[in-house]
Amino acid sequence: MYTKNKTFNFFFLKKLIIIFIILTTALIWSLLMFRYWNYDYSLYYNSAVNIGDQYRLYKEIFENKGPFYHFFIKNISKIIGIGIVQAYITLALTLFVFFLSLFFIIFNRSKKHYFLILFLSISILFYQNGNLSLPIFQCGISILSFYFLLKRFSENNNIYFYISFFLYSLAFFTKVDVITYLPVYFIAVALLYNKKEFIPKILIIYLFFFIEFILIYLFFSKYFQFSFYDYYLHNFEFNYQVSSPGRDPFVKNFRSPVLTCLIMSTGIGIIFVEIFSNVYQKYFKNFKSLFINKNKERFLSLIIIFLGAFFWLWAGSDKNYHVFMIYTPMIFFIAYYWDFLKISKIKLYFFYIVTIFYSIVTIYAEPKNAIINGCFLNKKPCGEVIGMAKTINDLKINNYEDIIVIGNNGWLYLLSNTKPTTAIGDWFFYLKGFKNNKIISEFDTEYLLKTYDKLLQKKSGYVYWMHKSYIDQLDSKDYYLSSDRIKTILSISTIIEDQGSYLKLRIK
Repeated sequence: MYTKNKTFNFFFLKKLIIIFIILTTALIWSLLMFRYWNYDYSLYYNSAVNIGDQYRLYKEIFENKGPFYHFFIKNISKIIGIGIVQAYITLALTLFVFFLSLFFIIFNRSKKHYFLILFLSISILFYQNGNLSLPIFQCGISILSFYFLLKRFSENNNIYFYISFFLYSLAFFTKVDVITYLPVYFIAVALLYNKKEFIPKILIIYLFFFIEFILIYLFFSKYFQFSFYDYYLHNFEFNYQVSSPGRDPFVKNFRSPVLTCLIMSTGIGIIFVEIFSNVYQKYFKNFKSLFINKNKERFLSLIIIFLGAFFWLWAGSDKNYHVFMIYTPMIFFIAYYWDFLKISKIKLYFFYIVTIFYSIVTIYAEPKNAIINGCFLNKKPCGEVIGMAKTINDLKINNYEDIIVIGNNGWLYLLSNTKPTTAIGDWFFYLKGFKNNKIISEFDTEYLLKTYDKLLQKKSGYVYWMHKSYIDQLDSKDYYLSSDRIKTILSISTIIEDQGSYLKLRIK
C-alpha cells in the first residue's frame, strides 16, 4: 500500500512539475510579442476585444478566419481586461491551451519519458513568433479531437465520437482548413459496422454530427451577429479568390526548404519516424492487415498523417507558422503512440540533447533580447512599434475623433488607447495580388467600400493616416500591387508629415 501511494505521489508530482514548466514556458515565449508586434496576432486580439454592437465580426471587422479564437480572446478579456499586458497574457494562455491538450493525451496514454516530450513540445516553437497564435490554438483542439476519435475504437463507446466531432467543429470554426480531415470521420464510421447494420447506425451517427455542427454554428452566429452569407464570404469565398500570390503547391515547400529543416532539426521529424516505424512494423505486415479490427485505429492514424501531409504540400507556403499544417498530425501521432518510442540509451540521450538544445534556444535567446532591450511592457519601442511611435503619440495627444487609418494592424489603436471604428485588416482592399504581370485577386466588402467612400466625401482639412507600404507598392512588381483606390485617395490629399511607418495626410 505504501509503495502504491508512493508511486502515485511520484507521478502526480511529476505532472505538477510539467504543468508548471509549460506555464512558465508559455509566459517566457510570449515575451516575443513585445519584440515583434506580429501582424496576425494583432488582428486577432485587437479585433476580438473591440467586438460589440457597433463593431461586429464579418460586418465592420474583416477576418478570413473562424469565430472561435475571437470568442476565446473576447471572453478572456472580460476576465482580465484589455491592454498590452492583457494581450501578452492572452498569447501565453493560447500557448498553454496547446500544451495542456498535448499533455492530456500523453498523461492518458503513457507513463514514460515525460520530460523528453516536454522538451520536444518546447523545441517546436523554435523560429516561431506571435503569428503562431491561431495555428497552435487550432492544433491543440485538433489533436484532442483525433484522440477521442481513436479512443472510440479502443473503448467501444460512441460518446467519444460525439466528443471528437464537437472538438473538430471547434477547430473548424477556428480555421476552415481542418475540413481536410473530414474524410477521417466518414472512414471511421464506415469501419465500425457490418453491412446489415451499416445504413441505420451510420445515419444516426451522421445525424448527431450534423446537429452538433449546426448548434455550434448557431451559437457563434448569434453571439457575433453574423449570417451564413457573411461566414461563407469571408472564410470560403475570400480564401478561394485571394490566396497568396506566392503560393506554389507541391513545389515551394522543397524549393524553399525552411519548413522541412524545422521539421527535421528540432527533433520532431526524427522522433516521428522512430515511433512510426515501430508502430507499423509491429501491426502492419501487409496491405490487408490495415483492415483487421484491432488495426482500425492505427489505420485511421495513417489516414490522418496522409491528409495532413497532402494539405501541407498542397498549400505551398513557406511561412514559418504554416509548418503546423504538418506538425498537427505528427504531434498527435507522437503523443498517441508515445509508448512505442522503444530505443537504446544512446538514441535516447541523442534525442534529449537535440530537444533540450532547441528548447533552450527557444525560451532563452529571443525572450532575453526582449527583456534586455527594454521591449518588455513596451518600456522602449521595439520592432514594428519603433516606426509607429510618432503616430501613437500623435493620437494620444490630439485625441482625434472619427479616425481613419489605412493599413493599420491593430497595435496602433491599442497603444494609443483609441477604439477602432473601421476594419483593422484592409490590406486586400487596397492591395491587389500580382503575378506574372497579371492581377490575380481583388476582393471587396460592403463595409470597406463604405469606409472608402466616407473618406472620399470628407471635407477639406480632414486628417487621416496611411501606412507607407501602400505607397511603396504603387509600382511594385512583387506579390502585391497597390490598387487604383490608393491613387484616388492620394489625388485629393496632401501629405502633412512622414511619421515613420505612417504618413499623416489631409484632404485638400
